[in-house]
Amino acid sequence: MSVYVQLIGGMANQACQYLAASKLALEQGTDVVCDLSFLNSQSENQGFTMRSYMLDKLQNPPRTCDNPPADCEVLPWEVNQCPKTDRDIRVQGYFQRLSALPDRYTSSGILKVYLPFNAMKEITDGPMSIGIHVRRGDYVSNPSANAFHGVCSLDYYLQAIEHIEANDLAHKNAVYWIATDDRDWCFERLIPKLRRDYLWISDYTNNDVEEWDMLSNCDVGIMANSSYSWLAAYVSGHNEWIYPRDWRTGSGRLADHCPDAWICL
Repeated sequence: MSVYVQLIGGMANQACQYLAASKLALEQGTDVVCDLSFLNSQSENQGFTMRSYMLDKLQNPPRTCDNPPADCEVLPWEVNQCPKTDRDIRVQGYFQRLSALPDRYTSSGILKVYLPFNAMKEITDGPMSIGIHVRRGDYVSNPSANAFHGVCSLDYYLQAIEHIEANDLAHKNAVYWIATDDRDWCFERLIPKLRRDYLWISDYTNNDVEEWDMLSNCDVGIMANSSYSWLAAYVSGHNEWIYPRDWRTGSGRLADHCPDAWICL
């Protein structure tokens, strides 16, 4: 038997789905198979942002299939553990919650599954690093995504930077690493407000996994309202991460979403 998980969304959502299924599979002593049927059948008129399969960038990519077997035990989205069964298991959901994923302090072998970013040594051996994720892209251009997610304001980033500076979370020599899909906005609005030099900003030559790995190795971080930086913060194991209070439009903080030690602004 195997645990089949349907992949939906971008790299970080796919990673959360894979990690949640891996946690269930470990309990069963079995393996994970990633179901690509949704990714392979996407259509622009569905209102979703088109995504491709990203887990082939893992050091040990999971098995994949186009459709799971018909005779599976289907578990609900809220599942956190597997029932004892000899049948194949199928799960579907986003699983961006603490109870669904392997514990970040005891399961680093599961969590740290990505290829290293080519500048990671510069982050870990260099000055203290402050990661900033600025997610705009489809959150601005796609009406469905904008209505559902909204977008983090400049004020949010400035308040987060002020918090880092005022509470001595950053050493005086710390530098910023900025991952973004909107360089122009960052250069026009954000970077002029920084009180220290930034070291690096996305130039669109690195893939999503490389930039995600860069964020996950920063000492302190500012998230966007995106699973991409949420997962980077989770895998980092650090508590000095700031996240926006309104994670989705009008939602406020999500239950079982962020460790209490993370900072909500």
